[in-house]
Amino acid sequence: MSKFVMISLVTIAAFGLLSPAHSEYNQTINQVAEVKTMEDGSYVNMQGYIVEKLDNESYNFQDSTGNILLLINDEDWNAESITSKDLVEVQGEVHNGWTDVEVKADMVSKYAPRLKKQLSQK
Repeated sequence: MSKFVMISLVTIAAFGLLSPAHSEYNQTINQVAEVKTMEDGSYVNMQGYIVEKLDNESYNFQDSTGNILLLINDEDWNAESITSKDLVEVQGEVHNGWTDVEVKADMVSKYAPRLKKQLSQK
């Protein structure tokens, strides 16, 4: 086996071991209406807008199907400056409360302009 192939395999294996949390998420984009019907603890990947800050770590997230409460810790922002006009991707876990459903974010990131353009053409 060549040195290049060996290094490539080690790199791929190491990357896979270093990011196990992201392997729990499917690549399907979940819409808010669907998320509200999912079981507690389900992992989701949503695209939409953070339209309002409600308190220190609570936000109103919106897509074309509705709004949902989004909980975001400071370390989950990916050090990005996000406004209500920025299309974002949120990966997180569904938490079913007594009266409502919320998503606890594990990762929030701003969408690349190329992806935003593709989504607006659909």
